[in-house]
Amino acid sequence: MAYYKIEPSGCRIHKGWLQVRINMYLDSTDARYNEHHVYVVDTTSAEYMRGYKGKVAANGDPVDQVAYDKWLVSLPHIWQNNPFNNHFLFVDENITDRDLQDKAHEVLNEFLTGWTSGLSPIAVWKSKTRPKLTARTLTPEQQISLGTKLNELKVSN
Repeated sequence: MAYYKIEPSGCRIHKGWLQVRINMYLDSTDARYNEHHVYVVDTTSAEYMRGYKGKVAANGDPVDQVAYDKWLVSLPHIWQNNPFNNHFLFVDENITDRDLQDKAHEVLNEFLTGWTSGLSPIAVWKSKTRPKLTARTLTPEQQISLGTKLNELKVSN
């Protein structure tokens, strides 16, 4: 079953709202799972960390692409599950953890339904009218509360 994770690097205060980035992932039982379950270079491996030893141009590009490609193939690889969609929720400072989870599940289900039907995330997004985000002017108390909520999100995820 598909799932989501809150991505702390995409959480911030935007136009007076708490912006929460959720990354949506497919499970091996979900349609089109193989499109985002990929075999990639293990960037934590010692071999990768030592870096490419061949000649590179001033801009860092390899001079000999064939040699560079051979180096890449020689590195350890791992299976990685990439998100099939990333989405931003905009909420106020009073949202409960439960309400945030409910909103994230609702969005996940919407995009998963479209994905299962063969639609791209952008097609799902464009398939219905969505409210336009308008800026809010916050009181000092709201600013503090929003900052506290943001910090909680970043620490717990």
